[in-house]
Amino acid sequence: MAYLDPDQLAAFLGAIRSAKTQLELANNPEGVLSAKAQQQLRDHALFYCYIATGARNSEVRTWRWRDISVRGGKRFYSWANKGKHGSDELPADAWACVETYLRAAGRLAALQPDDYIFQPVGDAILHMRRKDSEQPVIDAATWSNNRALSAGEANRLLRTYARRAGIGDVAKLHIHSLRHSKAMLLDACGVNVRTISQELHHSGLDMTGRYLHAVAGQRNTTWAACAAKLNL
Repeated sequence: MAYLDPDQLAAFLGAIRSAKTQLELANNPEGVLSAKAQQQLRDHALFYCYIATGARNSEVRTWRWRDISVRGGKRFYSWANKGKHGSDELPADAWACVETYLRAAGRLAALQPDDYIFQPVGDAILHMRRKDSEQPVIDAATWSNNRALSAGEANRLLRTYARRAGIGDVAKLHIHSLRHSKAMLLDACGVNVRTISQELHHSGLDMTGRYLHAVAGQRNTTWAACAAKLNL
């Protein structure tokens, strides 16, 4: 099972937002930012939420606005997978990343229930042509930004930022690697197996055991410092 340890997770998240984007955000925290900054803030929020929730690939990237609710001043996200469904709290720091992205994209105040949260930025795909012809990849007449990022695009972005962070063997990484990483983080923090199983929505403790067995003997003594950096 491929996973990122705490140091790698910190490096990965730190590699997503460039210095230029950070500066642009600092100078205009309430305004709409450039397309490049929007994309980086989207990707930072996307991967932060994957790490914070331990969700499967099919979950976070497909969130619609209706999947996010407020109860008691806290944000919750709805999930459904393998015949089960529920609603879990979204950590405040993860929501802050989402809110920052949506504000930078000028979408926060106008979101509708069916709107996807993590949408494509821009329309560059409309200018792409198929390898075997001059036909466009996407028909402009049917294109809408109100769509979820594809599973393949999420994995491509993960590997791009992992490579930028200096992480080796990026070809082995996929979104599920972040789910493995969340299991390791919880175990490293001393969280019991039953709680880990509940957080990851596993069907049983045996599955959780297999996750933890994959990282047995590889506990990281730098967790405390990394947890502070990640705000997890």
